[in-house]
Amino acid sequence: LRDRSFDLVIARIPSPFNERDLDAEVLFEEPIFVGAGSNSNWARRRKLALSELLDEPWLLTPPNTLPRSLVEEAFRAHGLAVPEPSAVSYTYHLRNSLVALGRYLTVMPGSTLHFNVAQLPIKALPIPMPIRPRPVAIVKLKHRTLSPVAKLFIEATREIAQSLVKKR
Repeated sequence: LRDRSFDLVIARIPSPFNERDLDAEVLFEEPIFVGAGSNSNWARRRKLALSELLDEPWLLTPPNTLPRSLVEEAFRAHGLAVPEPSAVSYTYHLRNSLVALGRYLTVMPGSTLHFNVAQLPIKALPIPMPIRPRPVAIVKLKHRTLSPVAKLFIEATREIAQSLVKKR
């Protein structure tokens, strides 16, 4: 973004956002869920505790990434040790595909569940997550004139984000 390779970025941002040269328009607060394949035994349960899933095969992002830190935060908030993942991948598509098969559990943002439900059989497990939702924002350089295409993209993104907010 700062190198002007992109007009804007849509990303989870820290709160507070303290980048002096960037503007961030928060679109929604992103909740986090434990996801499992719809055909897994866990997906049939109506009530679960995070402690019941400690010995299950977890598919997580690599250490020192935001998604992994959210998993660590959730387990520690419950007074639990963080499980050692059975598999590690940063790629959402790979993680979602493997979780949909029913063997692995993962932690995923609500927007992933919202937009992937039709394509992949993944279900949010009924586990209260003690993780504060993180803001997702459109981030752009201050004082930079955007192209008409970028402006149209931002308008469409706002509409899609509103559908997420209304669903909650």
